[in-house]
Amino acid sequence: MHFPEGEANNAEKLRLKKRIETMTRLELQIRVIFLEGFIKGVTGNLAPVSPT
Repeated sequence: MHFPEGEANNAEKLRLKKRIETMTRLELQIRVIFLEGFIKGVTGNLAPVSPT
């Protein structure tokens, strides 16, 4: 499918925005998992993590 230039740019911007949001969520999940493991390793317990 071929879009006029403006529509193609908007579609690309939306695609990139969704990709960035997905990557940000994955990055946060990875950080939480890492911190849970770090806390467990230091204290021997799994500290409760409040869901966001």
